[in-house]
Amino acid sequence: MTYCGVDGDPEKTAVILFTSGTEKDPKAVELSHKNILSNIEGFSQLAKLTEKDIIMSILPYFHVFGITVNLWTPLYHGMTLITYPTPLDYQKICQIIKEEKPTLMAATPSFWWGYL
Repeated sequence: MTYCGVDGDPEKTAVILFTSGTEKDPKAVELSHKNILSNIEGFSQLAKLTEKDIIMSILPYFHVFGITVNLWTPLYHGMTLITYPTPLDYQKICQIIKEEKPTLMAATPSFWWGYL
C-alpha cells in the first residue's frame, strides 16, 4: 500500500510519546503514520499554512503538540523552521522574532505568559 508517497502500512506505529501523567504516571501513546499525517493536515487547514510560512519553533519535541506543529508540519510543507535551544530565554526569542519575522509561533499558555 502506498500512503503519502511511501510504501508501507499507515496504521503502523511511527512514534511513541508519553503523556504528562496528570492522572498518575505518564502513559506511552503510540501514534501511527496516519495519525501524524491527519494531525498535520488538520492543523495546516486550520492555520491555512503554505510553504511560504516561517515558523518559530519553541515547544519541546517530546510532546505531541510540539513535535506535530513545530517540527513535522513545517517539514511536511517545506516551510522555514527557526529554533532556539532555550525557549524560556524570552528576551532572545523576542530578538529572533524581530529579526526573522516568523509568520507562526504556536505555544501553550505557560509559554505565552513569559513573552508578554
